[in-house]
Amino acid sequence: MRRCALMFATCWMLIAVGAFAGDNSSSQADVAPYRFETFRFSDAPRQVIGVKYRPGDARSVFPLGGLGTGTVAIDSHGQFTHQAVANSYRPVGGVMAGTGFTIRAECDGRAVEKPFSEMARTYLGHFPIVDIEGGHEEMPVALRFRAMSPFIPGDARESATPAAMFRFRAENTGDKPVKATITFRWNTPRPHFGRKSKKASLYQWPEYKVVEERRARSEDGAVALAVTLESAGIREGCAIAALKGPGVRVFQPETTAEGASPDVITVAAEAELPPNGSAEFRFVLAWYYPQALDSFQKFVGHQYAHWFDGSASVAQHVAERWDDLAQRTGEWQEAIYDDPRLPGWLKDQLVNSLYIFARSSCWIKDGRFTMSESFTECPIMETIVCRFYGSIPLAMFFPELEKNTMRQFMRHQRADGAIPFAFGTPEKWDSPYHETQKILDSNEFILLAWRNYAWWRDKAWADEVYPAVKKAFAFAKTLDTDGDGLINDELSKQYYDQWQFYGAGAYTSGVWLA
Repeated sequence: MRRCALMFATCWMLIAVGAFAGDNSSSQADVAPYRFETFRFSDAPRQVIGVKYRPGDARSVFPLGGLGTGTVAIDSHGQFTHQAVANSYRPVGGVMAGTGFTIRAECDGRAVEKPFSEMARTYLGHFPIVDIEGGHEEMPVALRFRAMSPFIPGDARESATPAAMFRFRAENTGDKPVKATITFRWNTPRPHFGRKSKKASLYQWPEYKVVEERRARSEDGAVALAVTLESAGIREGCAIAALKGPGVRVFQPETTAEGASPDVITVAAEAELPPNGSAEFRFVLAWYYPQALDSFQKFVGHQYAHWFDGSASVAQHVAERWDDLAQRTGEWQEAIYDDPRLPGWLKDQLVNSLYIFARSSCWIKDGRFTMSESFTECPIMETIVCRFYGSIPLAMFFPELEKNTMRQFMRHQRADGAIPFAFGTPEKWDSPYHETQKILDSNEFILLAWRNYAWWRDKAWADEVYPAVKKAFAFAKTLDTDGDGLINDELSKQYYDQWQFYGAGAYTSGVWLA
């Protein structure tokens, strides 16, 4: 499986080599004050080419989450933001108040405590990993923080784990012993109706502990696991886990922070750091919201509900497989970062453009996998003119999911052969529409089918898709209304859909000629 994953990553890289062969010039972004640089790490990926930002300078936030699981983001201050784990397709609010990490250092009878957001100094994203360096002049502790969610080409199952992994490496930079404590707090997103809370439970396994918050609806008393927004039926949510490392003690602290409420769950770990000594702290955020709804308010659920029965089982799964998940998530990037033919800016883009797998994917319980054009700007489920280019990494990294989506287009193919523009809007899977940009839709489906066969050499797949290709081709021919060999319609539904052109468009007709 690892060889398969690296093969896919290399193919994705070679496409860029073909497109940019011989171009070793810098991009427009590769200018002061930020430049693409090479950074070294002790674990995979051991080399990263990217841009380190200062807190507040990065305009984008970094999504954490798996295929179709929902996401929560980390900003350049190390703050949690844009929460969308609880079946809200569009992120809820901004920075999550009461959520995040707190660092406490006790040295020589003096204690200093700071939120991690006040300690962050640099921010480096390389999807699905973000690295933050931190420190503060008032405490003799240097921090290296890594956040990630499993993303493993060739392994869709592990890549769809509803969890995020957080690792701190704390180093004593002084000449006296330091007791370091890291606390993780998660503030429950509030639903649109009242509810009552039950006390958090602490589960213990041999090498780690999980704090699991329980919630109940005030109307009917149905109990669910941890952090959730309003959802139908039984709702189960977010678990916090801390893994026990050498010399690290894990415990559930008293909730005494100002403004704390029953909606905040906490877990903490501490370690004694000798002068120049260090310790590693690991945390897991896991969530479980099985009752996702579509835009008709009908149940669609999540694929991950087939594999887990609650947030605690998600946390346990990640905790037990931490090293393997982290290694496989990091190593595929090395095929890109270590290639001498690619300029740094292109390596960065090949890695970070994959963020849409976390942010825009849906994998519902009946097995259907789809991508939204954008949950926030233009929420349409599986726009074929977007997937014409955007599905390249899906076809390479997760071919079974690419087949999954293509089969949905085949199922929604109209009797006359027309391929739909999309499956529905905003979050609908069975409301296809066929008249939008129809000059492109069927042609692009044909080319996608050909592309996939050319890459996979899967004859069984070719036999399966061929009847739909023939029907789509027959329909596309009917759009040549003047017999000149170029398809068109009364008002060219071309790729730039805000502009109206009459006649045959060079791009749209060119797709037909291809």
